Amino acid sequence: MRVRAEFTQCYTKGRKYHSRYFLLFFLPDTAPCPARGPRLGIAAGRKIGTAVRRNRIKRLTREAFRLGRDLFPDNVDVVVVVKRGINISPLKLADIQKDFRGVMQRVRRDSGSTTAGSPL
Repeated sequence: MRVRAEFTQCYTKGRKYHSRYFLLFFLPDTAPCPARGPRLGIAAGRKIGTAVRRNRIKRLTREAFRLGRDLFPDNVDVVVVVKRGINISPLKLADIQKDFRGVMQRVRRDSGSTTAGSPL
């Protein structure tokens, strides 16, 4: 995702989940179109740190999303907001993957109990 309107729509209409490093917003796409796969948007503000630190966390997040794409349902928009105050220096790809797996377990649990047949 690259357009601000898509981010804003995900913030306002999507479901919010907290994790150790991130705040994740999930918004299922209701338009009847062929499966396009999940889309990712990353928000890392200046309060996270220097450009080097922000770019590093974004690279790691993109790679974790790419490797774990099968965890996420098709036709869903995911916005990842990096939390302030986390130490990015020792953060590894495995840490982010573990964080995503934990959130996806909660997403599946919530979607199964609240709506039947809907991926989110």
